[in-house]
Amino acid sequence: MKSLKSKLIILLDLCLIFTCLLTSTLTIYHTTQVSNSDSKKIMELFCKNKSNEINTIIADIERSVDTIALSAEHSLNNFSEFKKNPTYVTRYTEDLEKLAVSLTEYTNGAYSVYIRYNPSFTSPTSGLFYSFDSEKNTFIKQTPTDFSVYDSNDLEHVGWYYIPIENKKATWLEPYYNANLDTYMISYVVPLYKDGEAFGIVGMDIDFKVIENLTRQTSIYDTGYAFLITNQNQILCHPSLEPLTSLSGDSELAPIAQLLTDANSNNCNYTYNGQAKNLSYVTLDNHMKFVLTAPSDEIFSHSKLLMGRIALACLLALIVTSIVGMIVCNRVISPLSEITRIIQDTSNFNFVPNKNSLTLRQRKDEIGYMAKSVHHMRNKLRTMVENIHTSYKTVSEHLTLLNTVVQKVNLICSDNSATTQQLSACMQETAATSTHIAESILTIKHHAEDINQQSMSGNTLSIEIMRRATHLCEQLHLATNKTKSVYESILEKSHIAIEQGKSVEQINALTNSITAISSQTSLLALNASIEAARAGDAGKGFAVVASEIDALAHQTASTAQNIGHIISDVNGAFSNLSNCLTETYTFLEQVVLSNYKDFISVGEKYREDASSIQETMLCITDKISTLSDTINQVTDCIEGINETINESSTGILDIATKTSDMSKETYQTTAQTEQIIQELEQLKQIVDSFTLH
Repeated sequence: MKSLKSKLIILLDLCLIFTCLLTSTLTIYHTTQVSNSDSKKIMELFCKNKSNEINTIIADIERSVDTIALSAEHSLNNFSEFKKNPTYVTRYTEDLEKLAVSLTEYTNGAYSVYIRYNPSFTSPTSGLFYSFDSEKNTFIKQTPTDFSVYDSNDLEHVGWYYIPIENKKATWLEPYYNANLDTYMISYVVPLYKDGEAFGIVGMDIDFKVIENLTRQTSIYDTGYAFLITNQNQILCHPSLEPLTSLSGDSELAPIAQLLTDANSNNCNYTYNGQAKNLSYVTLDNHMKFVLTAPSDEIFSHSKLLMGRIALACLLALIVTSIVGMIVCNRVISPLSEITRIIQDTSNFNFVPNKNSLTLRQRKDEIGYMAKSVHHMRNKLRTMVENIHTSYKTVSEHLTLLNTVVQKVNLICSDNSATTQQLSACMQETAATSTHIAESILTIKHHAEDINQQSMSGNTLSIEIMRRATHLCEQLHLATNKTKSVYESILEKSHIAIEQGKSVEQINALTNSITAISSQTSLLALNASIEAARAGDAGKGFAVVASEIDALAHQTASTAQNIGHIISDVNGAFSNLSNCLTETYTFLEQVVLSNYKDFISVGEKYREDASSIQETMLCITDKISTLSDTINQVTDCIEGINETINESSTGILDIATKTSDMSKETYQTTAQTEQIIQELEQLKQIVDSFTLH
């Protein structure tokens, strides 16, 4: 069993471990949450700052183009003249040319500027177009694109004009590759309206390398990077992917496209090439998306480092507090150990004063109160043991004298009790013998009563048997008479049925007559047919009648033949019925009536036997009644003898009992005295086991 010191140390360690684990877990959890949230916010802010730089370039371009477009709309004073006079268009263009070139030169990233007019009412090459010459480091005027060469649906070549016109608003065109300049470009185009009618556009091309360089120069953490995509999720700028690569078409990039499309926030988690990553993105003013991505391990590395430091600090705190707890527990438990040793001495009946007892009693805490209580208890036990030792000596002397007197009285009572008990035993044996005789007589009496009861039951049963035999004879007579009546009825009805069956033979004769008549009728019909044939056309009607009569004759013959068959079957049935009836009344006459006669004779014999049994039962009942009277007389005599013996035995037994009780009392007194002496010896041993000095 572990000591209290071990238990306290274990309890303290468990509490410290639980507290440290709980505190460290909550601290690490909340710190991680805050750190992760801060890391994400830092990434979002960094992404916004970089996107703001790109948006600044985009805003400068929009501002320059919007200024040129606004000036173009306000400078057009005569729209009808503009539609029909090319000279007016040229002069109008020259007024805008200086402003357009000046704004383009001061626009960061601008590569070209153009003002084009509606080809439906102006020249296909009307307007102006300036592009940057890197060798001369200035903008050079170029020949505008000829609208007459391309169809309006050819968006690849003239979409920069028709798309903004169709949108009816300023439009950023998707980046495209310029093969002549070997570079990607983006365009911002503003449609020009007068009186609600589009008359041209103002646009500016931007070298995409300006935005691309800013994107490629952007990095975060160790391996984080930025990339650009269109609003259709196509790559524009990426460290490892080719431009115009579709995110949706790649199985690994498709989740990123889904996140950028469906995300509710600008910060998302995804997995790319088996590595967990986080990304932040901002939709630029030209509808492109600037995406900043980095591995999750790098983003949350500070959080993991902080978690490790917190865990280490908690471990050190746990070790220090455990050591301090052990020292404190040792200081608390040491006095308790001293008190425990004193209590163990007390349990071993060692009351020798302890040298540390005074020091413990002088303490002002609970241990001091405990030491004082133990000291008072030991003093009281010491006094009690001394008093018990004194009382033992006095009681021991008196018990020795009492034991001598009790032994003498016990010897006298034992002799007297033995004699009385012997006399009582003889009387009890005599009483037991008479009681046994009485019980035997009583048993004979009970058996006689049982026989009497059974004879009475037999008498009743014989009466019942006799009644049943009489009833059986009556029923047999009735059954015999009824059977004779049924037999006579069946015999009479069978004769009548047989006689009636003979009428079928008459039907047979009639059938034969019908057959003969049908034969004659058929012969007559044949003759009539012959005569009708001789008569020619006059006899055709008669021939039909003759034919019908012949058919009727044949049908009558067929019917008569069928009736003959039926009569034959009926004759067979009547023959079978006659045979069955003959067998039936033969069986009734020879078997049933004969058996009923035998039953009647058996019933008569059954009734005679029942009468004989009744007479026998009455005779047995009379004999049993005489035997019962004799047994009652013997029983009365034995009961008188038994009563006398019992009275004598009771008196002797009473004397023996009283003497025995006296002997037992004296013996018990002796036993108790000896027990007291033994207990005194045990008490002495107990007192001797205490160490008082």
